[in-house]
Amino acid sequence: FPFPAIGHTPSEYLPINSSAESIEPQIQELVSRLLEPLGFTLVTWSKVPYLCEGDFQQTFYWLTDVLFVVQLTNQES
Repeated sequence: FPFPAIGHTPSEYLPINSSAESIEPQIQELVSRLLEPLGFTLVTWSKVPYLCEGDFQQTFYWLTDVLFVVQLTNQES
């Protein structure tokens, strides 16, 4: 993460602990360690399903994406 579509090896890694049991602690860490230092405030987020093309073993894979709505910290709503 981030996942590259070509090459399957990310060019950089985000400083997020991926060993958490649920996605919420990972989101909290992403916000505090990446978004806030860049000047963004999290407005809301949502988990959304994503169906991915399958392979010989399975016709499709069900993945979970996360959408973020952010705003610059110094801007009003």
